[in-house]
Amino acid sequence: MDFAQVIKDRYSCKKYDGKPVTVEQLSSILEAGRLAPTAKNLQEQHIYVVQSAEGLAKIDKLTPCRYGAPTVLVVAFNKDSVFTYLGGKHSSGAEDAAIVATHLMLAATNAAVDSCWINFFDPEAAAKALGLPENRPALDVNAACSGFLYGTAVARGLLATLGGQYALVIGCEALSRLMDPADRSTCVLFGDGAGAAIFRLADTPFALTLGARGSDVLHAGGPDRY
Repeated sequence: MDFAQVIKDRYSCKKYDGKPVTVEQLSSILEAGRLAPTAKNLQEQHIYVVQSAEGLAKIDKLTPCRYGAPTVLVVAFNKDSVFTYLGGKHSSGAEDAAIVATHLMLAATNAAVDSCWINFFDPEAAAKALGLPENRPALDVNAACSGFLYGTAVARGLLATLGGQYALVIGCEALSRLMDPADRSTCVLFGDGAGAAIFRLADTPFALTLGARGSDVLHAGGPDRY
């Protein structure tokens, strides 16, 4: 859709037919939020997708303004990752979240999905009701071949000490750019790859078991593979 037409067609919908948003539509909308500009490109925004009956019931207790929408996107930000303006009294958090939300709504219109901006709720009550984390660390670990396993151990340690139930561990390797393709004694041994897993903290003893494929590829006793 032409961008000028998107701006013209966007409106605040106050009545929804209950038709679910498709995966393709939701993915395009979330991608627009991910690409939204933030101060100093700190990207402190977090977008939570609420679609379950339980989650939507919580939204209805927080505000009367869901209007029957089957999907609610909650935009939050990490207050420890925002840009602080000169004077030290104000930060970019709310402004960045507003920019992200605007991108989401425009992308929704482009995907033929109606939307409505809602801020008629208590932010602190919403965070508590939805179980939003206070602030969670994100870090980069360089540990060569053992990087993913080391990252798993780090995730367990952070969950055990800082609290929380889940951790996302992402591993990637791009060695082909460092290898000499003419050196067949080494280039065939190293390649590129990536993988990710969500872990859940468990009470079982911490251990790693490696397999060959699928669900057998990794088991971590604490956190467990989820």
